[in-house]
Order: sequence, then C-alpha cells, then structure tokens
Amino acid sequence: MDKQISTNTPEAIKIDMKDNKILYELEKNARQPISQIAKKVRLSKETTGYRIKRLEKERIIAGYFTVINPAVLGMNLYRLFFKFQNTTPKKEEEIIHYLARIPSITRLCSVEGPWDLTASIMAKDIFEFKQIYDEFANRYGKYIGQKNIIIVTKIYHFLHNLLFGINDRSYFIYQQKEKNAELDKTDEKIIKMLKKDCRIPTLEIAKKLKLSANAVKNRIKRLLKERAIISFRIKVQDSPYGYQHFHILLTLQSIDKEKKDALIKSLIENPHVYFIIESVGADLEFECHARNISELYKLLKDLRNKFPCIRDHQTTVFCSSHY
Repeated sequence: MDKQISTNTPEAIKIDMKDNKILYELEKNARQPISQIAKKVRLSKETTGYRIKRLEKERIIAGYFTVINPAVLGMNLYRLFFKFQNTTPKKEEEIIHYLARIPSITRLCSVEGPWDLTASIMAKDIFEFKQIYDEFANRYGKYIGQKNIIIVTKIYHFLHNLLFGINDRSYFIYQQKEKNAELDKTDEKIIKMLKKDCRIPTLEIAKKLKLSANAVKNRIKRLLKERAIISFRIKVQDSPYGYQHFHILLTLQSIDKEKKDALIKSLIENPHVYFIIESVGADLEFECHARNISELYKLLKDLRNKFPCIRDHQTTVFCSSHY
C-alpha cells in the first residue's frame, strides 16, 4: 500500500511511494531527463512529468541546485552564523536580500536557537573573504549581536533517504584537499548557470553561450569527472514528511584521531544524518532530521553515551532557505 504523508496544514499533502521514488531519482541526479526517471519508476513520461510539476507546485520540491566543490575551484568555504540585534523584520529581510545577491554565496538559511541566520561563502583565500565580510559588516554590522565564522575542511553529503523511506546511505565527500581543475571562462559561466538551477536545459545553456549542445554536454561531463561539480540535487521540504531539520555543533574533549573517526563513522551510519562537516573553528558539526525535540534528544543522548568525548552540543533549528 502506498505511504501517505500527513502535515499539520489544513489540507494534508499526499505523497505516495511513486512520488518518493521520483524524488529519490531527482536527489541522485536532478539533471536526469524525465524519460529516464519515468523508466526507472515504471511510469509514463507524461505521468512522471505531471507528478514532478505537482511536487514543485506543492513545494515538496523547493528548487534545484548544483553541489559545487570549492576546493577543486581553488576556493575555501566559510560558514557564518549570525545573531541579530536591534532589527525589525523589514531590516532582517534587507540583510537576507543583500547576502543572497553575493555571487560567492552557496547557502543562506534562517534558523532558530543560538543563531538567527547562517550563510556559506566561497572565497579564494582569507583576504578575499575578509573583503566580502567587511563590506557586509560596514553596512550591517550594528545589527549583528554575535557571530561565529568557521572554515570548512571536509563535507560528507548524504541523500534524504530517511524522508523517502529508502535504505541508501551513499554520500559524497568534498571540500577537502584536491587537485585544482583548470577551468576557462566558459566553464565558469556554465557552473554559474547550473548553480542557479541545475535543471536548466542543455540547449538553453548552449544558446546563451553560443555553443553546440554536445559541447555543453562534454563540458559538464568533464566538470563532473574533475569534481568541480559534485552532483545535481533537489531542495526537499522535510516538514510535509513530519520532520524538522537541525544543525548540531559538537564540542569534544580528550579526543584523538581514532575516537573522532569512530564518531564520524557512527554519524555516517545514522539514517537521520544528512551532513557531516569537519572544520577549523568547530570540533565537529552535523545536520540531521528528527520528528521532534524528543527524537533529537534521544539521538544526542545515544551519541553521548557511546562517545563520552562529547563534552557539549549546541542545537539550531533550520526554518527556511533563501538560497
């Protein structure tokens, strides 16, 4: 029997197993042609296309994005956390709009808890990042009560297997030390277009760049092979599935490489975990899905019982994505 997902909205959104299979295929590769997805989920092309449009309309699919590998582009990735002060909703909206227009932004989310906003920014070095940050601080620094800046050194990026009810703990690792790709201006333009919407048609890219469709396909294939692009994904709303999205920052003590590797391995095996982040400026971060605070509390309690090296943790709730 198809699984029905209920929400607290007046009219519950119904998602069946065919929808979940379509979402899973889009999660693995959001640039797949609809005909290819249809074949895998055993539906007609027309029905599959209709279901995708419905999932977009109902905001189960909140967008499409490209996972870029800053390290291969010769860039560092900086994560920023802000706590506002002396603001109004209008001023906060202005701050979010300003950050969203920064070309090197890769993620921007409103959150609740110790922080109000989190952003991820790519920069070639600390000096370029400082210039970007100083321009922001000169304009809006008086509205920032607290901040935390973290330099990312490794990311484990999982599929939304928990939401889709599919047992697949495969993941990508990126933003680690890797050989830089040799990109030209055309490659950079393709990445920029795919970054905004990874399902932009190849013909549309070709037309804008005055290239053949095959030339664009070959360039995208090379960018994937060289790991400049990691994958093409969908933005999935977890609330219709009855889940919340949490960010956990762990503070560790008496930790060595063996213990840390064991902790990371445990997180990798946990179906609730969506991201694991190693960095300079934080001991260890991860993002996860849980139905409520009680379920999250159990997850964290089990983790702390298994790993006494966890001295403390900080929990932030994701509310909405702006980029």
